[in-house]
Formats: sequence, structure tokens, C-alpha cells
Amino acid sequence: MVKYSNTSKNYLENPQVTYRTVTATSYKENKANSVVEEIFTDRTKSLKSTVNELLAEIERRENLHADLKSRIGDDLCRCGEYLQEVNFFTDRPYNPDTNFTSRKTNLEKQMLSLEEQKRTEDLTCWRDLMFLKKYLMSALKDYWKLSKSRAVLEGR
Repeated sequence: MVKYSNTSKNYLENPQVTYRTVTATSYKENKANSVVEEIFTDRTKSLKSTVNELLAEIERRENLHADLKSRIGDDLCRCGEYLQEVNFFTDRPYNPDTNFTSRKTNLEKQMLSLEEQKRTEDLTCWRDLMFLKKYLMSALKDYWKLSKSRAVLEGR
């Protein structure tokens, strides 16, 4: 019995070892971890969706660029074919029709215009992609910074 009374005496003198304090401490830690987890989870989800949307937007812009360049290329080929036909008739010395000369001039102007559209599309696509990549890098930087902060607070 002496041992029991000594044990109970030590138990009462050291209240930090009680079941309630251990439970309350672990509850507070879990609650703090859950609050930190909740804050970081929301922000992480937001940044992940931003990064994914920016990547999808970059892909859409690249696909649009390829489609527009393909269409311009098709139009250039068609104009080139028409120009070859017109050149065939304008090179003949017996051709009294001056209409072929004006068609030739119009086709050449149209080809120059298409080449200009092609260069403009290249430049516009480059600007759009640089803008999107700038925001992508910013979002990735925020995500990496958040991941490091989360790791520090969670004690990893």
C-alpha cells in the first residue's frame, strides 16, 4: 500500500501527466494542425487549379496558332496555284485579254497580305504565350512557396 500511496502522491503532484491534459494537448495540436491543414489545402487547391487552367490556356493558344497557320498556308497554296494558271495565260503573246494582268496583280497582293497575316499571327501568338507563361511562373512560384511554408509549419 505504501507504494500505491506514493504513486498516487506523485500523480497528484505532477498534473501534466493526467489523462485530461494529455488529451487536451493532443486535441489542441490536432485542432491547430487541422486549421493549418484547412488553410493550406484551400490555397493549394486554388493554386493547382490556376496552374492547370493556365497550362490548358497555353495549349489552346498553341492549337489555335497551328490551326490559323495551317489555314493561311492553305490559302497561300491556293493563291500560288491560281497565280501559276494566270502566269501561263499572261506569258502567251497572242493573249489579247488584259483581265489576266489585273488578276495576276490581285493574286500577288493577296499573297503578300497572307504572308503579312502569317507574320502577325506569329507575333500575336508569341505575345499571348509570353503573357500566359509569365502568369504560369508566378502561380508556380506561389505554389512552391506555399508548399515550403506548409512543410515548415508541419515540421517536415
